[in-house]
Amino acid sequence: MKSISNDFQIYKYKISNWQEKKDKLIETFYKTDPRIYGNVFTNFNTGEQNRFFLNSVVEEIFKDDIEKYIGSEYFLESAWMQLYEKNMYHEIHNHGVGCSAIIYIKFDKEVHSSTIFVDKANSISFLPEVEEGDIIFFNSKHYHHCPTNENDKERMICSFNLKKDIKMSYA
Repeated sequence: MKSISNDFQIYKYKISNWQEKKDKLIETFYKTDPRIYGNVFTNFNTGEQNRFFLNSVVEEIFKDDIEKYIGSEYFLESAWMQLYEKNMYHEIHNHGVGCSAIIYIKFDKEVHSSTIFVDKANSISFLPEVEEGDIIFFNSKHYHHCPTNENDKERMICSFNLKKDIKMSYA
């Protein structure tokens, strides 16, 4: 596995059977009561029932991709989706410990910006080249943000966090 950045641990892959998976993700988004949280439409923190439903859908759709690209020792901890209309953005943040992913569901590379990764200590940033149907995996500790969507075309992503499944031995 080769990183697409010299300064960040970021890996990009093209999702197979994209149109089928895209349709399922969009359908799922609207079934999970999205609302404005911060400055974006999201199903993040919309209740336990929605969280379990979304996690199960994402796990079902992307289990093979996760195992193929990241490994079977990881499990899906949490998933959420975000829809950016005109003038919406997501402030700089990170996801703590583990591995995170972003799937670009509605994304027009001619008018949208990808996620911007930032190394605050070294004043470095990285903007991966992505297209609709790409998934990027990255170290959860990397700070990143989504700049303002400056046009009328919606931008939608699905993001999730993976944690290592630690086996305890009491021998």
